[in-house]
Amino acid sequence: MNKKAKVLPIVILLALFGLYYFYNVNLAVTLPDEGWGRASKVEGASKYPMQQYSFTKNKEIHMYLPSDDQVRYTITDQNYKTIKETVIPVSIDVDTPVWGDGQRFFYLQDKKLQLYENGKSTLIDEEVHSFYPTNENILYWNEKEIYLYETGKQKSSVLVTVKDPISHVKSADGDGSILVATNPTPLDIQFYLMEGKELNELYAWSSSNNATIENILYDSNGQEASILIETFKMSQGERTNNANLITFNPKDFKVNGDEWMLFTDGSNGARLANPRYFNMRYLDGKLELLFVSEGQREGKKSGYNVYFANTKQDGEWVGFRRSTSSDTSLSPMWAGENHILWQTYGGKQYQTYGTFNGNGYVESSMVKTKEDYRMALYDFISGVFSSLIMLFFGMIWVIPSLIFYTIMMFLRKEEFENHKGWIEPVGILLYVGTVLYVFNSVLSDSLFSMAPDYLTFPNSMVIWPLVISAVSYGIYKLVTNKDMGLYAGISYYIGLNIVMMTGLYGPYLI
Repeated sequence: MNKKAKVLPIVILLALFGLYYFYNVNLAVTLPDEGWGRASKVEGASKYPMQQYSFTKNKEIHMYLPSDDQVRYTITDQNYKTIKETVIPVSIDVDTPVWGDGQRFFYLQDKKLQLYENGKSTLIDEEVHSFYPTNENILYWNEKEIYLYETGKQKSSVLVTVKDPISHVKSADGDGSILVATNPTPLDIQFYLMEGKELNELYAWSSSNNATIENILYDSNGQEASILIETFKMSQGERTNNANLITFNPKDFKVNGDEWMLFTDGSNGARLANPRYFNMRYLDGKLELLFVSEGQREGKKSGYNVYFANTKQDGEWVGFRRSTSSDTSLSPMWAGENHILWQTYGGKQYQTYGTFNGNGYVESSMVKTKEDYRMALYDFISGVFSSLIMLFFGMIWVIPSLIFYTIMMFLRKEEFENHKGWIEPVGILLYVGTVLYVFNSVLSDSLFSMAPDYLTFPNSMVIWPLVISAVSYGIYKLVTNKDMGLYAGISYYIGLNIVMMTGLYGPYLI
């Protein structure tokens, strides 16, 4: 065997693997959805899950980002470039609400509602379970009493007292209406709408499968109102998340629906199971949702992504991915109409990311970075190792030809040793036929669904193996000596074919 015959398979394999590496580089800058940019990292992290607050003003994003012993007040432009950053030297309770307007900052510390303003903290009230901002004031509550803190007067007053423990109090951004949820029992919720200091009974809801109520969201546009209830249930160490959506007319309190929500991925039709970390709003009269679910990312990757949904198809909400961060996503929220923020957790810290649908931001987010090349290399190495499974299939492909040549070696020994013209092509055809059969029966298009389009077009599972077989045969005839034995020559052809199939298809096999 000459040098060319030895080197050429290695060169071909390296070329095909190089093609796979650049495929991963291009995947690294894939947008989450058409018209939305890749994620931008916002400075600041915490060891514990912290609720955040953000708003937009004069085309700037204002973010209050609590960490372990301080709060970072960050102002960025629309592309998440930092304009100004201030540290508020207060520690807040884990996973409790915060609110600020650029001058004042409200937070909970040891169940004490406090206001930070002009460099100092002022105590508002004690034994506070939680609070929620209205347009100008603050609603807060303990077990059975709801208070209103008037920011202009810096004064608190009792709004209403209820008989059952308070679960949630929410103020609608759309019309300012206030929803109160109480727990007659741990599995039951009684909803009220507050008018002045009066509570109007709205709807009673019960958990049908003994699931734990995790969160309640509410918004209204004045014509339609929605309540979203997040629940979860543990069974044998497995957590199942679900969501119910209650819609009603805020004018006559008539409930129009109580829906068990189902979600699908708008990019591939897959079910988005266990949705969690919801956010909800009405925009231009239409209900919009943000949530987290496990789904497909770029190429063969999957993970917990942030999704956006505002339409239904066949009774299911259709979600479109918004996040491109690599770690587990959680707690998405809007900052103004067109910016989305969320947190990620990678095992050590909670980090904040954001995205935007502005044209300039989308274009700039597609510029390749050192991190993109690093991740592409990591994915490349992972894909190369996974491609080795093609060698296993190669052992299957060769069996019929091996049996045929073994029989011929005993039955037609003279012809085999002189490798008459018909023995070689019959063995090759047996091999190619086996490849086609295995590719289209044992393997399938779905196992290569993450491969690029040039490998997944209609009938590609037939066309490409035939093309590779023809190219392999041409190279085999070109680089091998005429006096090479039949067995050695066919072994070279099959080995070259398996190398090419491994390099072309192997890395994309799921």
